[in-house]
Amino acid sequence: MLSTLTKAQVTLNFESGNASADEAIGWSFFRNSYSNSFTIAGTWNAQTIELRNSSIDSCWIKSPWIVWNSGTVSFETRLRSTQANSRGIAVRFIPFDNCAANHEGTPSDTIYYVNLPINTNLQSHNFSVPSLVLDGKRWKMMVSFLGTGRSARNRSDNYSLPGTLANPIPSGANEYNGNVNLYTQSDVDAFVNPNTGSNYLSRYTKVNGNLRINGGDVNDPITCLANLRSLVEVTGHLLIEQFEVNGNPTNLSDLSSLTSTGRLTIITNPKFTNIELDNLSSVNGALIIRNNTYATSILLPVLSSAGGSQFMIALNHRAENIALSYDASGFSFTNQPEEISVIIFDNSIHTSGRANMDFNKIGVVKGNFLFTNNSNAGISNFDNIFSSLDSVYGTMTITSNSNLSKCCVAASTVVLGGRTINSNTGNCLDLAAVSADCGTLNKRSRVIEPRESRNSNIAIGIYPSPNQGKFTVEVATPHPGNFKLSISDLTGREIYSNAYDLVGSTFLNLDLPFITEGQYIVKTELNGKTSIKRMVITK
Repeated sequence: MLSTLTKAQVTLNFESGNASADEAIGWSFFRNSYSNSFTIAGTWNAQTIELRNSSIDSCWIKSPWIVWNSGTVSFETRLRSTQANSRGIAVRFIPFDNCAANHEGTPSDTIYYVNLPINTNLQSHNFSVPSLVLDGKRWKMMVSFLGTGRSARNRSDNYSLPGTLANPIPSGANEYNGNVNLYTQSDVDAFVNPNTGSNYLSRYTKVNGNLRINGGDVNDPITCLANLRSLVEVTGHLLIEQFEVNGNPTNLSDLSSLTSTGRLTIITNPKFTNIELDNLSSVNGALIIRNNTYATSILLPVLSSAGGSQFMIALNHRAENIALSYDASGFSFTNQPEEISVIIFDNSIHTSGRANMDFNKIGVVKGNFLFTNNSNAGISNFDNIFSSLDSVYGTMTITSNSNLSKCCVAASTVVLGGRTINSNTGNCLDLAAVSADCGTLNKRSRVIEPRESRNSNIAIGIYPSPNQGKFTVEVATPHPGNFKLSISDLTGREIYSNAYDLVGSTFLNLDLPFITEGQYIVKTELNGKTSIKRMVITK
């Protein structure tokens, strides 16, 4: 029998024989183990180490978080032998502190203490729940096992605690329906499920609506976002703004479980020193990370898709490392045929070190492309920042990046609208310098359709190119259908072909170790529309 829960009682009798099962409910054990020898009752109980330390923190059992009811706490102990100078039991209670490590605040004074007789008789412990914990909030009970001299261990069993389990970690899905505004730490602390049941006072895993987090309150500033640690998805707009007062968090580590949002805006947060969302893979609306003046890193390592009308990284003046999608298998904009513009400007201009930028998984831009005033010694080679950029449906503007001296990708990218390149430096100084260094500008391709027919188009990206036979084909399309892909050499000999049933945009990861060095034609067809691209293989 595991630790159990009724509406008014939490119990533990160790009969599962499995500490992990009870730890999953919230029990914790330090220098106590499950034992099926010399038991108090049934088959299993807990047993301490040899007790030779009178410190109250040297050996203990802690209950889960409980909202306590009036009543009697009870449990039983028995010494395994009489080899002891002294043995004792001390009980304290630990308040829930949302921002503390493990949520544990400062323990109370000792509520219950007893010196145990040095014999092997059963000892029953009973005391009333103290008024201290009858406040409707969460507390843990901590039972400490004390001892000096010799080797007698203490066993314990049959814990019965009046109250309702209130674990902050949710059991399965725990969804909130509606929009949420968190402006103060009190707001954050109260953002838990209030309904009695398996997720009573547990953190939410999903918000079906918008979530706005504003750190600007000076009277009750947000100091931690611990109640968002289990949040996996926000279906609407996630807005994080104005973290600008003393005590605000300096990062978003409490949102590390987040995998998906609707729109994402992280704007005007001077207290942030880094912005990293380790597991965010999809943003279904616009993505805007702007005006985070002191953030030195902006990292979205597994981001694989974004939608909306804007993809903006801007005015992050001290960013030393801006990198997106580097651990993702690929990246695409998912809102085709709606246009989405990529806007990267005024980043890294006040950092003394060499900045790094990595947008190398972006292949197709469905609107305008702007890269301007990202002036830092480390931002010198556009080709190493946007190595996979292939197609821009709107205009391309690359201006006023004072250290940018190489941008052949800007020449090879197919641009449907106009192309403006000026006020950079070296071989990226202006259009004439780019043409002299990289050759003729690529203006149009069958990959990009005119605006009037864009509702039925297909865009193809291949990266990396050149490659050694292992590469990704990005298919950007809003339409399902049978997708055919073939690869031929320049003589027309087909060396590979396959067909796929698509439901929309996707990434196809190919590994063709048999392919030899040279140039190849990649032909794709979806719903009667054909695209042809070149690919270079190097060995």
